[in-house]
Amino acid sequence: MKSEVDVLTINEREVIEIVNKEKGMSIIFIPIGASEVGKVVTEVDVGQKLKKGDEIGYFTYGGSDIWVSFNNVIKVEWDEDLVQYRKKGIETFVNCNVQLGRRIK
Repeated sequence: MKSEVDVLTINEREVIEIVNKEKGMSIIFIPIGASEVGKVVTEVDVGQKLKKGDEIGYFTYGGSDIWVSFNNVIKVEWDEDLVQYRKKGIETFVNCNVQLGRRIK
């Protein structure tokens, strides 16, 4: 977070909108191929129907990150450790399938 690398121009990213018309919601999913990643490989097509657990794509070798934004239909309460780390400017390493927060109904 305090690097001299300009992550806004060096990192590769894709922007994927996932729409659930039945629930009237959308999710913006942005995979970010961080420094020294060859690229982000997207394996879905526009309009393709997905179900829970389907692969959207993958990163080639290197570091990576994912940014997800929910529209106002879904409200998320982030775990307290993430909130505190963010306030202190501390980067958080997260493994796959680790809880980051919970959905507020």
